[in-house]
Amino acid sequence: MDSRERLGRVSLLFSVFVVATCGLTYELIAGAVASYLIGNSVVQYSVVIGVFLAAMGLGAWLTSYINRQVLQRFVQIQLLVGVVGGFSAATLFLSYRIGLDMMLMVVAITIVIGTLVGMEIPLIIRLLKGPNIARVTVPQVLSIDNVGALLASLLFPFVLLPQLGLTRAAFLFGLLNVAVGGLATMLFWRELRRPFQLIAGALVAATVLVGGIWQAENLSRWFEDGLYQDEIILAEDSRYQRIVLTRWGDDYRLFLNGHLQFSSADEYRYHEALVDPVMSVASRHQVASERGLRVLILGGG
Repeated sequence: MDSRERLGRVSLLFSVFVVATCGLTYELIAGAVASYLIGNSVVQYSVVIGVFLAAMGLGAWLTSYINRQVLQRFVQIQLLVGVVGGFSAATLFLSYRIGLDMMLMVVAITIVIGTLVGMEIPLIIRLLKGPNIARVTVPQVLSIDNVGALLASLLFPFVLLPQLGLTRAAFLFGLLNVAVGGLATMLFWRELRRPFQLIAGALVAATVLVGGIWQAENLSRWFEDGLYQDEIILAEDSRYQRIVLTRWGDDYRLFLNGHLQFSSADEYRYHEALVDPVMSVASRHQVASERGLRVLILGGG
């Protein structure tokens, strides 16, 4: 195996790892956004996972109709899935703000991304079996694919969501897909038709996605301004949830993952209903009246 074959083999195997990581990340982002905006996380994740897997099967089947220019199609798919996946979270938030049917939008975006992701691995396997690249086995490819999916499942809850947020994470992984397409174009320049067009497309896609990463915080605030009626005075991602605090006059409201937790205007009514009955009974006890009332509060936050 000469150096060119070795470089081609390593680069395509690395592409397997990256596209697997990106694919599962898009799936998790779609489920998280749907849960955040619609609620009922069990239903949302079940729908997203089921539709995504079915769409991947559709994408794999569609590759049987790609008989020529396999490398060209692989690069084009990388650029397309990078843009669609990168803008997936922003598109869903925008759809919610302008009043579109959210379940329909979630399913539509999941089908598009899942179909494109499902086309990637079959095309890579065909490329790795080509005459100019050292042969690898299908189990090797699938093993790397599964490791990439495992990395995504660990990165998403512990790093991506708390550190980047949904919108910026989607843009970042879209940029990774575009980078894979650009890398493949440069490494296999001679095997591609019109490589300059692919490089130009990759540069345009990368520029748009970098702009999305740069403006992700402003986009998130703009989206949330449409979700909440009152002024947002705090919006942060913790390791566990999206925290938003709003204010309208003297009324402060806390939202976790888009769901109202309390309003300072009437929160006292909830606590009075818990405290008053117990206090009225306790105050009648002789010990309480003689020695003074002592109160133990459990679970007070």
